[in-house]
Amino acid sequence: MSIRKYNPKQGARIGLSLGLMLGLSGGAAAELAVDSCPPERLQAVARYFSVTTAEAPQHYQSAYRQFPARAIGAAPDPLPLARGKPLGEVEFRYADSARRLDDFLQDTRTHAFLVLHKGQIRREQYFNGGTAETRFLANSLTKSLVGLLVGVALEQGLIASLDEPVSLYLPELAGSAYDSASVRQVLDMTTAVRFAGQDPKAAGRGRDIEAAAGRSFACGQSLRPHPASALPSEDARHGERFSYVNTNPQVLGALLERVAGMSLSQFMERNLWSRIGTEDMAYWLVDQPAVDNAMEHAWMGFNARLRDYARVGQLLLQEGEWQGQALIAKDWLEASEKPTEGFLQRLPERPQFGYSHQWWIPFGGAGELMGIGFGGQYLYVNRPSQLVVVQLSANPAYDPQQTSEQALAAFRAIADQLEQE
Repeated sequence: MSIRKYNPKQGARIGLSLGLMLGLSGGAAAELAVDSCPPERLQAVARYFSVTTAEAPQHYQSAYRQFPARAIGAAPDPLPLARGKPLGEVEFRYADSARRLDDFLQDTRTHAFLVLHKGQIRREQYFNGGTAETRFLANSLTKSLVGLLVGVALEQGLIASLDEPVSLYLPELAGSAYDSASVRQVLDMTTAVRFAGQDPKAAGRGRDIEAAAGRSFACGQSLRPHPASALPSEDARHGERFSYVNTNPQVLGALLERVAGMSLSQFMERNLWSRIGTEDMAYWLVDQPAVDNAMEHAWMGFNARLRDYARVGQLLLQEGEWQGQALIAKDWLEASEKPTEGFLQRLPERPQFGYSHQWWIPFGGAGELMGIGFGGQYLYVNRPSQLVVVQLSANPAYDPQQTSEQALAAFRAIADQLEQE
């Protein structure tokens, strides 16, 4: 499996802030300059992933060319998606205001948008240089794909139980805050961890991995040691509350790699990507150019075509089955739609969503799942309506709560309109 190489000189020219480097700037970037990784490279990487720059659309359409990435083979016989009647104009309401879908796509600097209804493409659009052949970075939507792969590993018996300690599979985490966390707690973002040198409250806002990720992208330093540096939270225990920690899916990626005996990209290719009619290979960003020890950025690094993201959604509509083969267990998908803990059913920081198995669960509905990436990448699945919506953006005004709530309102309006046909 090939890995594209990173050109550090080119990266230094292009290079701030992936929702990943959340707010990384100036002094924060300087704090990451350790172990001989120059601050100018770190700043360049942060600029590259920023959604606020004019170049963001191009960056989000070419990240797999800029940084080391593993290729994930497509289906040997791609399955074309049929085209249905074009979807008309859609209006929706958010915050007591009427909005048009077209305006929302423009305002959020969308690159690609697709509506798949009952297996047929009802709307497909590209903007800002994107095309049907472009591979778009999914940021934290990647986490939801990792959640599916955990379900595959559980079904295959590679993971015996979600309630086992994650350190049972990753003994290098013994002695860290993850030592006493279960696989389920890592999966559902209910771990209680923090990291040295950061505000204890910052871990819950995804800033936990920025230093390690910055050094990885800028200087090819390994992500592997990072999870073992986790410290116990000062005001919570595992399983007590939701805390959005990017290191959690990185731990899941290491877990899948360990139990499967192959890279995360290989596991994805063998079990899902090559089996759902995908039309082109995908790429997963890895932490370093060295092939033997490279590790995927399991928390944010997936790149694929718009229609292939939609095929993932179609797989979920079909309850994990594709052409008569069960690729994901039905009960896993049902569990992904239904948070087990009461505090996960409606999150105080995002009252329109719950959370389960690395997926956001729209509140007040049924049979809905939503993968969300920083900057506005969405994979929305509505099983009762047989609807998949994919939106891929680099929104300079992205707000994790408000923008996602607007997207949900727009997607539900699409479902309502289709049901009235």
